[in-house]
Amino acid sequence: MWQDILSEPLEMRRVIIQYYLADDSMEVLEDHARNCGREPCKVLIRKQKIPLDRNELSESFPKTYLEIADGDLRFFKPQDLMTGKDIVILGKKIFLYDCDEFTRHYYKMHFGVEDMESIAVAEKPKPIAPRVFPPHSGIGNWEDSLQNCLSLVPKPPKKDMLKEFHFSGVILRYKAELITPMEYDKTRRFVITFHPCDDTVAIIEESIPNSGFSGGPFLKRSKLVKPERGLSLKPEFYEAKDFHIGAEIRASGKLFKLVDADRFVLHFMEQHPEIYPENLIEIHRKSTTEELPSSDAELKEKKDLICMMRDDVIKKFGTSLYPLPSCLEPAFDLQYREKMNEEFYCANMPISPELLKKVGCHTLLVRN
Repeated sequence: MWQDILSEPLEMRRVIIQYYLADDSMEVLEDHARNCGREPCKVLIRKQKIPLDRNELSESFPKTYLEIADGDLRFFKPQDLMTGKDIVILGKKIFLYDCDEFTRHYYKMHFGVEDMESIAVAEKPKPIAPRVFPPHSGIGNWEDSLQNCLSLVPKPPKKDMLKEFHFSGVILRYKAELITPMEYDKTRRFVITFHPCDDTVAIIEESIPNSGFSGGPFLKRSKLVKPERGLSLKPEFYEAKDFHIGAEIRASGKLFKLVDADRFVLHFMEQHPEIYPENLIEIHRKSTTEELPSSDAELKEKKDLICMMRDDVIKKFGTSLYPLPSCLEPAFDLQYREKMNEEFYCANMPISPELLKKVGCHTLLVRN
């Protein structure tokens, strides 16, 4: 075992000393571990006669004017090499802790040494260097970019096939509005589509006439990174549990608030209580559950309110080319409510939301 004092930090390296009885020469070879990262050359000291101590000379040696010859030095002999001893070879401190069977037999036959036993040498475990990945640049997919750091030949990232098969074809649709101090942005309407099979999100802006915004795709289908993590080493993406009525989602520098959802979203939440807590399910249930009239008096009151709405529109605007929308019934699905909204807009009927709420359309968004 060679104690390499020149390395930082101090390192213990295994070596093999081979002593040749024919000419008393020695060589030192490094015992490289597999995948150690060192050069393939194992020769640390080439085969040669090695002196015990080059500075160990007699006092009468005239070293002031003569060079040191081989005859003036004492070289390593077999009796100088014993297990359990520290030797110095050309300035390298080496500890001998084991030998082969031939060496044990040789020392037993020629020197009578019986205790050439192997000594257990335990190396101090090296701390495992953490694998540090650079932060994502924001270009492309995070999983695809990570493959360039894992191998020289990037491979496609592994998908959760069980999750894809389980949620195949499931689409959750939410209606959202912007949280912004700009008045012209508050009238914009968005539909956020979430795909639980791969946690991807797509956002489409609805086209509103004379709003100044053409509508169309706002964000293509992709994974959304939560703003709390940003471009960290391992970003955290939005999941199904983050999408519910009242939740706030940040995408493309905008903050969205989910204000409505399809009726299918409630069925999906009720079927997966392991994802959604009970309080969120109850919020969706209150937003999408129809409150049926319990008596004939309530039915009559509802019909009277519809007639009052018709008379109020005719009184203010006269007879219209468009008839009164036939969808004045309680709406509980996002797509159906959008259809009602379009019909009211085409009919140019500025009906107050308070009045619509009395007839069951409490979640309908109408244009004043």
